[in-house]
Amino acid sequence: MNEVQETIASHTVNTSATIPAGAADSRRAPATCPQAIVIRDSGGDMTAGLQALGIAVAVACEDYRPAAREYRDNHRVDRVIDEPVKSLDTTMLPKVAVLATTADSRSGTPERRRSPMQPLIDAFTLFLQLYAEHKCEIMVACGPKKILAPRNRTLLRRLQKEAAKHGLALHVVRAEGADYGPHTQTRVVLVVAPADRTLPDHIRPVAATRNAGDLPLPLTLPKPDTPTATLGEVLDAHAAEDLYHDEATTQMYLSRATAGTARLVEEAVQATKADGSTVFLCGYNAGRAFRTSPNPKQCPPITGPAGGSSRMVVLEIRSGRVRSRKLSTDELNRLGGRPENHVAPSWSQTYRSTSEGTIRPMFTDVLTHVVLPLLGRGPAPDGEPEKRTGRPAPKSGRRGRRGTSPSAPRKPGQGRAHALATCARLTVQQHIDVLLGRDGRADNENGPVAVPALPDAVDRGAVGAASAALHAVPFALLRFAGIAAPIGLVEGFCGVGDAHAAAKGAAAAYACALAVDIDAEKGEAYTARHGDGIFVCRDIRGVKAADIPRDVDVVWVSPCCQSYSSAGKKTGRDDVRGELLFEAIRIMRELKEDGRPPRVVIIENVDRLLHANNRTTAAALLRDGIDCGYFGSAMIVNAEKWSAQNRRRAFVTFIRNDQDIPAGITGTPSRHWHGNPVRDTYDALPADYQQSMVWLQMPTPKGPRPSLRSILDTDVPDRYWRSKAWIRKYIEGNLKGLSKARYSALREESRKKRCVIVRPLARRGRGPEVTAYTDKALCLSGYGGGSSQQMILVFDNGTVRARKYTPRELNRLMERERVIELASYNKTYKASCDGLVVPVVTHIFDTIVTPVVLGNRVMEALRQEAAGHASGTLRRLSA
Repeated sequence: MNEVQETIASHTVNTSATIPAGAADSRRAPATCPQAIVIRDSGGDMTAGLQALGIAVAVACEDYRPAAREYRDNHRVDRVIDEPVKSLDTTMLPKVAVLATTADSRSGTPERRRSPMQPLIDAFTLFLQLYAEHKCEIMVACGPKKILAPRNRTLLRRLQKEAAKHGLALHVVRAEGADYGPHTQTRVVLVVAPADRTLPDHIRPVAATRNAGDLPLPLTLPKPDTPTATLGEVLDAHAAEDLYHDEATTQMYLSRATAGTARLVEEAVQATKADGSTVFLCGYNAGRAFRTSPNPKQCPPITGPAGGSSRMVVLEIRSGRVRSRKLSTDELNRLGGRPENHVAPSWSQTYRSTSEGTIRPMFTDVLTHVVLPLLGRGPAPDGEPEKRTGRPAPKSGRRGRRGTSPSAPRKPGQGRAHALATCARLTVQQHIDVLLGRDGRADNENGPVAVPALPDAVDRGAVGAASAALHAVPFALLRFAGIAAPIGLVEGFCGVGDAHAAAKGAAAAYACALAVDIDAEKGEAYTARHGDGIFVCRDIRGVKAADIPRDVDVVWVSPCCQSYSSAGKKTGRDDVRGELLFEAIRIMRELKEDGRPPRVVIIENVDRLLHANNRTTAAALLRDGIDCGYFGSAMIVNAEKWSAQNRRRAFVTFIRNDQDIPAGITGTPSRHWHGNPVRDTYDALPADYQQSMVWLQMPTPKGPRPSLRSILDTDVPDRYWRSKAWIRKYIEGNLKGLSKARYSALREESRKKRCVIVRPLARRGRGPEVTAYTDKALCLSGYGGGSSQQMILVFDNGTVRARKYTPRELNRLMERERVIELASYNKTYKASCDGLVVPVVTHIFDTIVTPVVLGNRVMEALRQEAAGHASGTLRRLSA
């Protein structure tokens, strides 16, 4: 994926050029024309429309592999990425004029079937980030008319609200396929463009359309002048015999026909008996009823899965005889406005791309009448970006000061703690001048000194080098005034000490002063790992402020997650373990009353803590922390970026509101860390609490990611393998639906290719599930050795074996520096379920905690020196 992104980044794009005349007949537009990014365009309908108007496609993204293959076979676009949109890094994408996407999808990957509107959300999030970076101007999303259904209006209003915050406007265009041919497909096109750009006067709202609240009225396109073909002219007079159904299937369709369809069939039978002609009727199953178009010259919208009962059926009535059949690939291509030479891997993929695509002439008209006029002004000139307002970072309120977004106005020196501390060429006096606002920029003998900022994506070594620079500044500020002292850390619910291990691996020096857990056996493992004198076996509810050592900067708490996890009973705060989440708030409050509140408090839990069913709890947690005098933040981090495990965890972070937050670690919501659950939790907070929320940012890690195969042992003891009888009873006997199909397909593939295939197996309450993951383990879950323990399926030359993870593999999944094995396998497994992926926590320490703590130590020392309360060390150094 990184190599693909680097290839994309190396492609230069010029979006300011005009559209060349005569480019409509060119399959690939010249390199000087506007460029576009296309997402989920398996049939290439949007790509063909863009290229017909001289807009070249720079990047195409299609995460469904058969669709990506179809796209490659029909379009000469070199940069086709078959990865999810969420995995794209905007820094690796070129500057374009248009982002085009499919707005709704009910087929393809299992994720799309579960959430058909998710593709629109993902594409919209990507567009907002590109727009904020001045890399894209307009977004075009095509989908069915049900996008405007009442159940989707809340989502549309949310998109409209987010667009308005960025200075964008949402336009809704409704196009009718009946104006272009027999296919009566209705498409709704959402166009997001800068609000100061207007549409032509001939684009009018659809007549007699009721306004859905504050949503814009759908616009209509001028009707084309060319005559449209009829259904009989598009369908083949004599189709291939393998397309026809047997007599029983035909009778089944006729028996389910509605009254109107039965009347049309009877009239066609009588007419064809008389003159020997042929009549075609297209229909589909609507529930248990078979329904055709009331106009025999038209075809209903092609919908439904390619292999489902609702797919399109042709009734061919010839000389009084009725036969049913499928649409051929050529007929599907004609109905979609595609050329005859359009190819696809299978008939099912052709049907799928036709049902989800857009009639090509219709989309071309949308581009001509709507998108091109909006692009008339072109992107902002280089060096003169248009003023754009993103989702505003909460403004400073009555609870204190905070770091601001880079785009927001900032006082000299505010929020620059990390930048000042890592700038090795500044003198002490220059630091003081910036702090006191005497000069907004810093100079030395060589001219202006650039204030360093965290890059968008850096590797671990670069982060470590930046943090290590805090100990090498020339004015020795860290050696004096106690700034270089280790960062004090306290662990609650410490388990076997993963947070302590992460702190040891951080670039800055950390010292764990206290670790608390109620499990004595985990405490023994903690002591063996980190030494004596730290662990205390105690209920967290019995820990008071007096028990916590002084000079503690960071408190890390990982409360019990059974009440919120999908592997638990989902009882929330009704369970006593669910209330333990608020023990961190109690400790924060007691330490504040004692006059030594920690600088940073981080609460880690499962990502479902921020989902809809627990959102009230998450909002209450953030409110209580903000009331303690802190800024609040939340993010969801998936450990798959650092380990071989797909493990999503929520990190609720509180930063004391008298601390300067470095500008490099705050900004607008990021698709990497602030998904919909985080943003919905933010929206659930009252407005005055939203003012005290920050959007913390981290650079995304680079380099190869560990795969499942890389952490597996080659020689596994027999005690971890399951018997054949167990596999037949508990796996093969309980597989259903897609999991059963995957199981059979993988088994057959290993037999044919004579290879070994490894897949993770989820054992949930509803039965085993063979997942689509190929190189990542599932999130370790299941307490006390329950039925939801994750396992591994090994398909070896047609035979199937199943086994548990070994203790060594469990520790590798958590990226621990050593193997931790407790008294029994179940306890070892549970310690991994409760644990932390070590490099994830190290990354949080390096990129968020260290800059805040050490940066503010520098700022506090500078304030004391400027006020004349210091010992004079800094004045002597500057002299």
